[in-house]
Amino acid sequence: MNKRILGGLAVAAMLAGGLALTTGVASATDEARVEETPTEAPEAVEEAPPECGTYQSDSCEQPVEKVYVRATFICKATQDGVTENTGTSANVGDYIFRIGRAADADLWENVDSVDYTAGVGGSGLFSGTATPGSQDFKTTQSAIAGVSVLTSPVANDYYGTASTNATPCEYPVIEVTPVAPTVTAPTCDAPGIVELPETDNYGWVKQDDGTYLAVADEGYVLADDAVTMFDPGDLDQLTGSQCEEETTTTTTPPTTEPPVTTVPSTTSTTSTTSTTSTTSTTSTTEAPTEAVAALPPAQAPTTTAPAPVATIPAAGLPATGSNGTGTTALIALLATSLGGAALFAARRRTATS
Repeated sequence: MNKRILGGLAVAAMLAGGLALTTGVASATDEARVEETPTEAPEAVEEAPPECGTYQSDSCEQPVEKVYVRATFICKATQDGVTENTGTSANVGDYIFRIGRAADADLWENVDSVDYTAGVGGSGLFSGTATPGSQDFKTTQSAIAGVSVLTSPVANDYYGTASTNATPCEYPVIEVTPVAPTVTAPTCDAPGIVELPETDNYGWVKQDDGTYLAVADEGYVLADDAVTMFDPGDLDQLTGSQCEEETTTTTTPPTTEPPVTTVPSTTSTTSTTSTTSTTSTTSTTEAPTEAVAALPPAQAPTTTAPAPVATIPAAGLPATGSNGTGTTALIALLATSLGGAALFAARRRTATS
């Protein structure tokens, strides 16, 4: 039994010694290990495809080239000028085509530009140079059907055609201000005349009532503040009293001088003629009248009536001297005295007034 125990212990000792030896060897190996640097794999070199036209032509690849140029009919011009939907100038009656289209640029491959001809069957009605997405506008006065485009040196990949129709072009709206007509007035020799101005984008149209209305041409509008109606008035030739010559009457203007008042003289002269007969004739003669100066406007003129002169019949007085001479002298003296007294009284009253 003891031998068995001893044998077991020996085996255990051997196992423990083998384990320690193994651990020491592993530790020594880790310390002696050297870190290795990884190496990069070499880049793969792509071999160029064989050139076409050599002995390897059976396996060469040619690049793809594509050109896409189409012909499109746009519109027919209805007036001269630049159209809004093409931006190109055209004359009235022109048919406008577009060669190429901007949206087709992505359909081109490996081609920068080509020359083209366009027409029926690709004839040379139109020609030019096309690039990816370019567009040319071409015009013709003739209606045409079946327009196609040929390109070179690369063939066109678009095989469609285009034909004209009556689609009208679009134009920008232009504002115009009309100029009013002028009128030559009627005379006795001719009726009045309306003269219309020269216009390019509008016109004056006569109405049934004789007035004129401004109307804009297609593509134009009249300004908001423009005068669009014109009335020339009566244009009938003048007749009758309208053509008679006017008579001019000359009137002397009134004077501004103040009025002049004439006052009769108060001096009277009495003469008596006696004859051998018993009949005596007495005559009284008034002296010429004198002009009285005009009075100021604030003072009214004063008129003095002549004083009465007493006339004494000669037949009632006694005669003195030969043939009554003394009587006649007395009468003359008396009349003179009375007349002087009357004149003095009148002048005094005038001065007092």
